[in-house]
Amino acid sequence: DPTGAGLRGYYRIWHRLLRELRAAYPQTFFEGCAGGGGRLDLNTLAQYDGHALSDNGDLTDTLRIAEGAWLRLPPGRLTGWASFHETDATRVDFACRVALGGMLGFSGSLSSLGPQARARVRFHADFFKRERGFLRDAVAHLLTAPARMGDRLGWRAVQLQDPATARSLLLACRLHHAGASETFPLRDLVPAQEYVVTDPDAPGRQERRTGAELMRDGLSVTLSGAEQAAMRLVETAPRG
Repeated sequence: DPTGAGLRGYYRIWHRLLRELRAAYPQTFFEGCAGGGGRLDLNTLAQYDGHALSDNGDLTDTLRIAEGAWLRLPPGRLTGWASFHETDATRVDFACRVALGGMLGFSGSLSSLGPQARARVRFHADFFKRERGFLRDAVAHLLTAPARMGDRLGWRAVQLQDPATARSLLLACRLHHAGASETFPLRDLVPAQEYVVTDPDAPGRQERRTGAELMRDGLSVTLSGAEQAAMRLVETAPRG
């Protein structure tokens, strides 16, 4: 391209085509691709309903890719794909919770899953539907430092938070060569406010902590083995 403007012209026409398609088919979900060319920025966010971060279906790699994306992009605009290659219910939980930092989707052979594994898929699908609005608007606080691709050690945790209410969801993953328990101080809570902490896997067991306690002392999570994940909802305690 002797003018040096070919790429600019290509994107101008491509984005015009996308706008025409979206106007003609308003009920269609358009998913962009963040890979191959690095086509994921604030401009492309305006053109697509969501972005897939990578074709890489490895769950730990997916975690690492998301860590980098959350440094500059809203998690609610990213599609998270839970890929099922094994039938164990614990692995299904891990796959779903890796994907819950965005718009939850499923891939792989769902029909090959056993009854327990299918029940766990249903659990996470129902959870996502209930929390869809929250997850769409949440900001991401990385509670563990981002790591390089290929790093499969330690714990990884993110706090998804509604910036208006401070309601939060902690997603914590235990990888390899990590202790059974880890504690994660939360961020941006109201110090004097009392919060209720709930484990969605055991909603009857709750604890009350102030924002100051949660930010100073943190939430402790225990998992029995590597490549497992836990969730905790943190909500304003009702008065009275």
